[in-house]
Amino acid sequence: MDNITNPAARFDIAEPECRIYQIKGKTSNIYAIYFSKENRTVLIDCGMPADTETITTFLKKRNIPLPEAVIATHFHVDHISGWVKLRKDVPEAKLYVHAEARPYVTGDKVYPQPRPSDFTDIMIPAMFDSAYIPTPAEIKRVLRKGTTFKIKFPMENIIFYTTQDNILPGFKIIHTPGHLYDSISIYHEKSALLITGDFIPVISGKALVNTYVISAKKQASSFEKIKKLIHVPVTILPGHGKAILLNLSDLTYNPES
Repeated sequence: MDNITNPAARFDIAEPECRIYQIKGKTSNIYAIYFSKENRTVLIDCGMPADTETITTFLKKRNIPLPEAVIATHFHVDHISGWVKLRKDVPEAKLYVHAEARPYVTGDKVYPQPRPSDFTDIMIPAMFDSAYIPTPAEIKRVLRKGTTFKIKFPMENIIFYTTQDNILPGFKIIHTPGHLYDSISIYHEKSALLITGDFIPVISGKALVNTYVISAKKQASSFEKIKKLIHVPVTILPGHGKAILLNLSDLTYNPES
């Protein structure tokens, strides 16, 4: 298991011809996929509202067009609340969210509170790695509502999809529920690149199957699914932490009893 040495956080893919850039957000990673032949950009997650300027500046400095779409790996505030601001800067962009997230996006349901072990084992170490400290107001909103959204999430330009929809040609979108019901991973087989969101984060330089989950049973099933699909060393592009090369068989999932 090795850390990828890649100062530019750039990964080149031959087919389809594109480049993947890892952009470090306030507390999570954003991935920009630039399809050079078509001169278009798709984001995987968009971070927090404070990350919007970081994203747009990063792309403009490289003469890369602003995103035409964002694909959410899961509907958690640190990965998708940036849409609230990004949609104003790029009003024609679309946000793709897995259909399992619909009741949470509309506000009909709220997520359960994290367990104490979720804070100590996953959330605090991940925040420490990214040097992010939430404000007292953010903490209060999370504890009260399970989200830091101040207002109802904007519904304009949102497309709910399933993995049967071909929303990212050349890549395989895999439903990997467990952390959340709508969690997805994105795989490029020829390059052996796997964008994992919070399914497999990298914390303190080590990859792990996330134990901060809504359903341990679904997380275990997702892990078995991904191991059966991918039999070669794979570069994990995580939602938290640096990219890392590993064999999925080297990982284990040990949920709390």
